[in-house]
Amino acid sequence: MREPMELAVENVPDAVNIPLGELRGRLGELPRDRDIHVVCRSGQRAYYATRLLLQHDFRAHNLSGGMLSRYQTGILEGSMS
Repeated sequence: MREPMELAVENVPDAVNIPLGELRGRLGELPRDRDIHVVCRSGQRAYYATRLLLQHDFRAHNLSGGMLSRYQTGILEGSMS
C-alpha cells in the first residue's frame, strides 16, 4: 500500500507493492491461495485495503500500526532496506 516515495525510504524485500488507489484494478495480481499481509506507513491505508481484499474473498491481514510499528513489535525486523 506504499507510495513510490515511501518505498525509496524503506521497503520489504520481495513484497508486491500496490498503492491503495490502484488496488481495485490490480486484484488479479494477488494470490487467493495464501495469506496476504498488507502494510503501509502507519496502518490506515492498509486497513482500507484489507477490508477491500476481505470483501473479495482474499485471505488478507493488516499489520496494525504499519511500518512505524515494526520497531515496537519486531515484525519485519531486519527486512528493511
